Amino acid sequence: MTPIVPSPQEPTRPAFQLYAESDLPILGVGIVFVSARLTRVQKAFCAPLCDPSTINSLDRTTAGYWSPDWGTATDVGLYAIVAGSLSVLVVDEGFLNALNDAVVIAESGIAAVAVSSLLTLATDRPRPFLFGEKAPLAERNGPDAALSYSSSHATVSFAVATSTFWALKRLHPRSPGPFVALGIGGAMAAFDGHPRCRDARLAGENRAGGRRQRTRAPGVGKLLRANSSQPLYISMLTVKRYCR
Repeated sequence: MTPIVPSPQEPTRPAFQLYAESDLPILGVGIVFVSARLTRVQKAFCAPLCDPSTINSLDRTTAGYWSPDWGTATDVGLYAIVAGSLSVLVVDEGFLNALNDAVVIAESGIAAVAVSSLLTLATDRPRPFLFGEKAPLAERNGPDAALSYSSSHATVSFAVATSTFWALKRLHPRSPGPFVALGIGGAMAAFDGHPRCRDARLAGENRAGGRRQRTRAPGVGKLLRANSSQPLYISMLTVKRYCR
């Protein structure tokens, strides 16, 4: 392994050690899988209007919902989480060290989105607005209308919040600051996920998402170079609500 050597003057910084043979392929492969979601051109199988009688009673509670304003709000929330994470690291450990740790944080987000994109493309799950006519026809006929399960917004939000926590925890192991950052980041990620759960996915998918993420978390957690005492916290990396 070829390490990207941290500064010898600051042995505790950066929080993570990068290796060219592993980190670059992880980023590259993750970007390839994520791009598969972005290049989809097929519309949903039931577009432009799906039959609500084909879904269960729980899913029908969100069927037909459409709110572009909430979609914009969650976009802003996602950008705020990413910007906040980078800002905290830069202030804490300087630009170069923060850039190093940002690579690992990016890996966690990209890897989680890559896995969720595989689920999204495989399930071809219509979004709630396809079960009504409130959304514009162009939206209901677009390829994005079939990408309800699972959520890239919630995935990235929780991944960034949790991996930022572990970076800060490794930098300040005895400080309560990392837990404060986790609480703020987790609350913002929950806000980012809740509106998406109404606007961009059916209600019944939320329970399945939580169960599936508990089984996936240990593998993704390895990206954070955590020791064996950390899997419970690492599992939060991909405990997301399957929304958009």
